[in-house]
Amino acid sequence: MKQHRQEVVAFMDAMVREHGDSRVADDDDDKEDLLDVLLRIQREGDLQFPLTTDNIKSVIGVSTAHPMLVKMLHIISCNYLVLHLYVS
Repeated sequence: MKQHRQEVVAFMDAMVREHGDSRVADDDDDKEDLLDVLLRIQREGDLQFPLTTDNIKSVIGVSTAHPMLVKMLHIISCNYLVLHLYVS
């Protein structure tokens, strides 16, 4: 489990770093995705509290996990209902 977490953290670090590097080279503001917006906010530093790279990784992780979590909860709830009906 710890090794899997370390691999995910390393992947997210590389993704944020490479995305930031490519945006500096490209500098095309018309096609910003969520990661671009978060990196721009971090660079500009206009927030009351600093936006750290860990904060950005957390937001990206939650936004990509959301559809999967919704599907998992749906499957669990359906299976629970089936199990409940079967046991009753």
